[in-house]
Amino acid sequence: MEKYKLLILGLLLFVTNCGGGSDYIPPPIEDFPPVVNEVDSEALLALVNEARVNGYDCGTEGYFEPTHLLVLNDKLSASALSKTYDMAYSGKPFEHGSSGTKYDELQHSSNFSILIKRYYGCYHSVGENIGAGQKSELEVFKGWMKSDGHCRNIMASKFTDIGLAKVTHSDSRYVIYWTQHFGSKR
Repeated sequence: MEKYKLLILGLLLFVTNCGGGSDYIPPPIEDFPPVVNEVDSEALLALVNEARVNGYDCGTEGYFEPTHLLVLNDKLSASALSKTYDMAYSGKPFEHGSSGTKYDELQHSSNFSILIKRYYGCYHSVGENIGAGQKSELEVFKGWMKSDGHCRNIMASKFTDIGLAKVTHSDSRYVIYWTQHFGSKR
């Protein structure tokens, strides 16, 4: 009987720690410009889901059969916004890794999945697409679909949720920055 109580307690702890995502709120840092997510989430999500429902040839990644729609997730959008904000304001090279500046919540970690977990909680799988310089949701979407790896992330049936972000910073190299964070908790 004691063995079963421990097993049930362990499962409850696992579900409690991983089931609902994270309540993480980033600490305020002085002298930060205001954080505003400028993305038209409905427009970008519609483009993504249209490709997913029709199937798509992602070049070297192969043809992806039609699959289920992604659901916009506020926690993934928050992690995407954090990443996008860092890219726009850090002045560092445009990349998936950490900038290591005060704008970077990862602080020198090169693994974007750590940032996603901070907001989204425990997950089964995650992915990230980033873009810079594109002026519209359609333009960044077309760019991602022409890139085999980015296309794979958009089309992967293992993902159920998506977060979207766009940040504009006129004094930066590319001015406009984009992030998609993908996740699945199953």
